[in-house]
Amino acid sequence: MRSLLNGVKINPATNIQLKPISNKKTMIQIQKQTWSKRTLYLLITDGGSVQLDIYTQPQGEYGIGAFIHNLWVQPYCRKEGKAKELLDKAETIARNTGISAVYLEWEAAETSTWMLDHYISRGYEKLEYGNGYALLKKPLNP
Repeated sequence: MRSLLNGVKINPATNIQLKPISNKKTMIQIQKQTWSKRTLYLLITDGGSVQLDIYTQPQGEYGIGAFIHNLWVQPYCRKEGKAKELLDKAETIARNTGISAVYLEWEAAETSTWMLDHYISRGYEKLEYGNGYALLKKPLNP
């Protein structure tokens, strides 16, 4: 692994950037993968992770430019604010790349309804809702 400025490390075999981000509570590592139609950011903490896709072209009927998915915090790490920190960082990355809104999906089969309520309390709006599914959008302020 070779080291670059500002603590960014690149694995020469994969050309994947690993950038540790330190804040008050949690160290978040960011793995950035550049693909032909999107840039994927994998944000990892000690006990949680989330993925952020930034698309090169708007996707689907809503013109999605950024999609957050696979938010996960280990059960023994919950109630420590890790999910909030991961979502905050993913939203900040999207905002800093010029994205005006982020989207995510909630499914009852995978996640409790209190998590849907949590997303709504964070400013996410229901675009589609029903049958244990919701597509949510959060406008990002510049």
